[in-house]
Amino acid sequence: ANTHNDDGEESSSSLIKPPTIHHFDQIDDDFPYTPLTVANTRTYFRPGAKVALWLCSKLGICHVYTAAQESYTMNIMNELDPNKEVFRGVVLHRTGYPRIVRDGKDLTVVMGGGTSNDDDGDGANNDKKEPNDIRLERAILFDDKVSNFKPQK
Repeated sequence: ANTHNDDGEESSSSLIKPPTIHHFDQIDDDFPYTPLTVANTRTYFRPGAKVALWLCSKLGICHVYTAAQESYTMNIMNELDPNKEVFRGVVLHRTGYPRIVRDGKDLTVVMGGGTSNDDDGDGANNDKKEPNDIRLERAILFDDKVSNFKPQK
């Protein structure tokens, strides 16, 4: 069976298409920009990232724990999960939880029940669970920076 691709060209449906490069442009306030700037950053998604995150969301609760600032975090989440179906857990970024930059990504912060009781303004949940009550054996941390794994014991 022959079909037409997005460019109107005829193509065979039996051919495997190479993955497309998914990206979006945005204003990242870590870099200089003016009110007239359309975009100063191009963000690319790794091949298979959306599918991998969707699959993870079917197996558990996906949290976002990033050293990025809030605006960049929200831009990424709006692109990756516009219908708010994948990331149903806690969202922590350096704007609301600045200790992440210094301390790395301690999964007990997000697995301790969320950010609903943020009584000291640091973005973290202050309903402290005992360390033995937080089970990390079923947690997965995706990160490209080795030092962010340091807080996991």
